[in-house]
Order: sequence, then structure tokens, then C-alpha cells
Amino acid sequence: MLFRSLESHHLGGPKEAGMVIAGLGVGGIIFSLILTWPMPHVKRSGLLAWGGGLGAAGLLACLIVPQWPLFFALITLLGFGFGMLHNTIQTEVSSLAPQARAAAFSAHAFCFFLGQALGPIIFGLGLHLPAILV
Repeated sequence: MLFRSLESHHLGGPKEAGMVIAGLGVGGIIFSLILTWPMPHVKRSGLLAWGGGLGAAGLLACLIVPQWPLFFALITLLGFGFGMLHNTIQTEVSSLAPQARAAAFSAHAFCFFLGQALGPIIFGLGLHLPAILV
């Protein structure tokens, strides 16, 4: 999907699509490298709010991106925000049910990967809807 989208807008090919997709992981790595800095200063609710805001900003800004390097930077921002959200939620899952910690982690992983599996299908179906924002 991303390759066809980049190609149809004359923003690049498979190499550029791979670089953009890698931005999600790069954002998560950047978050994990600086994780110790915000922890004493920001509460969990703040991490969730900032993570959601940064992720949403990165995703929404992708709608108006004119070049793939900027697209990479925005997807990296999205990955950073996702890392903030995911790690905060993962911490909550570990203390959700101490007697059933393995079940809590299993349910969390199931929901995460179910979203990963259904996301492309829903996105693909959405491509066939009439453009609302254009």
C-alpha cells in the first residue's frame, strides 16, 4: 500500500517506502534511548497524552507531505509517540492482575496483533471509499 501511495504521488519507490516504514522503529528506538529523561518529570497520564498527541500530529501531517524524507521524519515522530503510548500501557498491564500477569500480557499481545492484522484490511477497504478531504 505505502509503495503504491508513494509511487502514485511520484514520491519514490520500494526503497523509499522501506525507509519510511523503518521510521516507525527508529522513533521507538529514540524513545527507548531517552526514556530515563522524562520519567522523573512526567506522570503516566502525561506520557499517554504526549504520546497520543505526537502520534496523531505525525499521522495527520502525513496527509500533506510533499517529499518522502519529510514523510520519514513524520513517521519517526509517530513511532516516538507510539513508543510512549505502548510502553505506558505495557507497564499498566504488568500490574493489572498480579495473580494473572501472564493472562494480562497474553490479552494485551492478542489485541495488539489483532489490530496489526486488521489494520491493513480496513485501510485497504478505506482506499475504495470516495475521498472526503480532497
